Amino acid sequence: MWSAFLALKYRVFSAIYEPLEDLLDRFNTWEGTPWQFKGNFRPTDKETHQQITAIDLTFGQIPHDIKGVYLRNGPNAQLQSRTNRQHLFDGDAMVHALRFDGKKIEYCNRQLRTPKFVQENEEYGRPIYFKVGELPGIRIWDSVKRSLNALKISLIHTAQFIGVKPYLPLEKDGTMNTALVHHNKKTFALLECKLPFGIKVN
Repeated sequence: MWSAFLALKYRVFSAIYEPLEDLLDRFNTWEGTPWQFKGNFRPTDKETHQQITAIDLTFGQIPHDIKGVYLRNGPNAQLQSRTNRQHLFDGDAMVHALRFDGKKIEYCNRQLRTPKFVQENEEYGRPIYFKVGELPGIRIWDSVKRSLNALKISLIHTAQFIGVKPYLPLEKDGTMNTALVHHNKKTFALLECKLPFGIKVN
């Protein structure tokens, strides 16, 4: 009896979920391309590995007294929000690494395959989580949009709770694009209010 009730609840909610989400997105769509997808801020889909030796230099020299790896973490959005509203914080993490060994410098970059990245890019092919950039300002019309966005957030959380879509737990759905920490011989990518995401540095 209970399983039949749950199955009915899933079907009913599924029938209204995506049409309502689409309607809310149409009310909040911005015409144009976000600046985070243009010029120097444009994301890259290329992962590369390069090596620099003394023969490659036109001036200066490779430092001989620095040995180790320098890591930088930052946003690199692969999917644009359906409303065309985007914030720099919305980009999924890409880590850049420089390795110094006294004789050469090696560079590589890797897009972090976080649970959120894999779910949106490989399973759905579109963003399914709310974006920071979708939060409007303080003008009157923006206040209306803010109410609609609050409804969208509630809709996503309800779908997550009911299980209509396999949303990730709140502590695991982050972009992990904020910082890096090395602790107990392990390296983690971080985002506030989310669990650390372990990365391997070869």
